[in-house]
Amino acid sequence: MPVCQKCTFPFEIRVEDTVFYEKVSPIINGVKYHIPEPTLCPDCRQQRRLAFRNERKLYKGICCVTGESVVTVYKPENLKKICSIKKWWTDEWDALEYGKPFDFSRSFFDQFSEVQKMVPHMSLMVTHSENSSYSPYAVYAKNCYFGISCVESEDVHYSLQANKSTDCVDCSFCTGLELCYECLHCIGLFDSQNCQNCVNGSGLQFCMDCRGCHDCLGC
Repeated sequence: MPVCQKCTFPFEIRVEDTVFYEKVSPIINGVKYHIPEPTLCPDCRQQRRLAFRNERKLYKGICCVTGESVVTVYKPENLKKICSIKKWWTDEWDALEYGKPFDFSRSFFDQFSEVQKMVPHMSLMVTHSENSSYSPYAVYAKNCYFGISCVESEDVHYSLQANKSTDCVDCSFCTGLELCYECLHCIGLFDSQNCQNCVNGSGLQFCMDCRGCHDCLGC
């Protein structure tokens, strides 16, 4: 049983896994490139797959098109070219200019890393939003501050995936909230605080797993 190179935890590679790697190994120009067996355990592999997405920290960067200072999710030491949101959607730069031939004698990931550093990246993924420049991955947001991954929300602050919500603070993975504070996995709440897994209620405080309840405390 192999041991994870990162956390040193032993993990299993099943026969079905080996058959799958052989099946999906690509054939390019008549040559089959075998996918090697993993050297990391499933948990560490999952962490590595998700590590590309920074939602918590923002940095100052320089737009490679205008030279202006911009807010970005990329660290300066990543050496990536940053393009402001406004300029990203214009024709002032051509992505095809950064194309390069693939060298089959070199590692794919080495070449992919080189291209990643050459091609401009959108400074912050915020689209169709107003006054929400500090809300990464927000869509159709208005007046949100650190409303991370919020969709169709307004006046939402310090929240994660608080969608279709209004006037909320410190809420996560919620939908359809209004005037709520520190709610988690809730749907359709109004004027509620410190609730979890509650649906279609109002005036709730410190409640869990409540459905269709109103003006409740600690239920």
